[in-house]
Amino acid sequence: MMFAGGEQGIEGDLRRTLGLRRSRAELREGEADYAAVGVSSPDVFAVVRRWNDQATLVLVNLAANAVRANCTLAGPSFPSAPVNLLGGRALPPPAGPAVLEVELAAYEVMLVALAA
Repeated sequence: MMFAGGEQGIEGDLRRTLGLRRSRAELREGEADYAAVGVSSPDVFAVVRRWNDQATLVLVNLAANAVRANCTLAGPSFPSAPVNLLGGRALPPPAGPAVLEVELAAYEVMLVALAA
C-alpha cells in the first residue's frame, strides 16, 4: 500500500513494473513456488513465479545494505546470459545451469527470466 502522493518520484519504476506485469503472464496470473529456489543469504527473499511454460525468479533484498548471494534452482535453469528484467542490466553468467550469484543493492528488487 502507498499513501497519497507516495508514487511521486517513482513514476518510471511504476510504469516499468506494470509493463512487465502486463507482458509476463507468470507475474500476473502465475503461482508462487517457494520451494523452487534456495538462497544463501537470509536477507534475500526469493520465489519463482510460474505460468504454463514460463518462469521468472523474483529476488528482493530486505537489508539496508548491499548483499551478495547464491541462488540455486530446483526447477528450470538459468539462461546462459541472465538479465535483470527491471533494469535491463546483464548479470554474470551462471556458475551452472541451476546456480547464479547475484549482488543486490539495499532494498533492490530483481526479476530474472528462467529458461524452460
